[in-house]
Amino acid sequence: MSMVRFLTTLLAILCPLSAGAITLAPRDIIVLDGLLDAVFRVDPITGDRTIFSSASVGTGPGIEQALGIAVEPGGTVLVSGTSDFITGWIYRIDPATGNRSVVSSAAVGAGAALVNPQDLVVSPTGEIYVADGQVDALFRVDPMSGNRTVVTSSTIGSGPVADNLLDLVLGSDMDAFVIDSNAVFRVDLLSGDRELVSAVSFPSVGTIGSGPSFNFLNGVAITNEGTLVAVDRILNTIFGVDPLTGNRTIISNNAINAGTGLANPLDIAVDADGDLLVVNQTSMALVRVDPLTGGGAFVSIGGSVGSGPGFGEPSRVAIVPVPESSTASLWLVGILILRMAHLGGVPKRLRSSQRARSVT
Repeated sequence: MSMVRFLTTLLAILCPLSAGAITLAPRDIIVLDGLLDAVFRVDPITGDRTIFSSASVGTGPGIEQALGIAVEPGGTVLVSGTSDFITGWIYRIDPATGNRSVVSSAAVGAGAALVNPQDLVVSPTGEIYVADGQVDALFRVDPMSGNRTVVTSSTIGSGPVADNLLDLVLGSDMDAFVIDSNAVFRVDLLSGDRELVSAVSFPSVGTIGSGPSFNFLNGVAITNEGTLVAVDRILNTIFGVDPLTGNRTIISNNAINAGTGLANPLDIAVDADGDLLVVNQTSMALVRVDPLTGGGAFVSIGGSVGSGPGFGEPSRVAIVPVPESSTASLWLVGILILRMAHLGGVPKRLRSSQRARSVT
């Protein structure tokens, strides 16, 4: 077992978190809840849930109608949303306090306005990329000034145009993959040019890739091997998509994953071990799916797995990334010290269930 995994597990056992006392660690799972207008931290080992920003936790602008979530390299959390689908915004959340501040909005930052920012991602250098479903544009947002630049839209860049952008993920070579409900596109982040990666009977293009058709894609991620994975909320299915050929395969659905099932899955993320994390809106659960077998297990669900307030309608998921191995252990040791300081020192005795828990 790696030192990073060991220290992450040690954090979960020795220093469970309470509301308003959050220090995010690598592998922590962040869940946006659209019904509760709240942001959860979920412990990846125990499934324990903690709300660290909401109407009652933290100060600053409210996160009603929040749509997307991402984690910045420094450990702060970004939330995107809309005010009645007229003006969009991006807020930054300090996990230690839950306080929210404006990064970009109609009043902060220059450039074309956000309207319906469905989701956002952060590059390793801190640049923010946002998929706006109302104007069908991919934006680049400066994390300091809030200035907005349109990377691609119906008037910027060439290639087929998406209809109602719903999610995005960064590739490895100055490109991004974006989805609408029925197609996957590649976007060149320098030129704004678009290429259809996978779709069936796309207008004026036709079919790209073989395999079963999409029905209503809502979330996309990329595996450690470079395969795209996307959730279909109507088919209750996780698709794998080859970014080179566009071929589509079914990784999991309710015939394969009969144990936990997929119930209106709205988003997907890939953890450091390659497992798929899916938020199920209907079952109000976070599910981990094995990408090889398609089998799943609940990570967190109110009243069953994990303690803390239950989800209302979990809508987006993000994972705190694991830093480079040379710094990850030092970072985790520092977080461990901070959490112990908050709790007043290392607990003298662990609960029997914690003493018996094996570290895997």
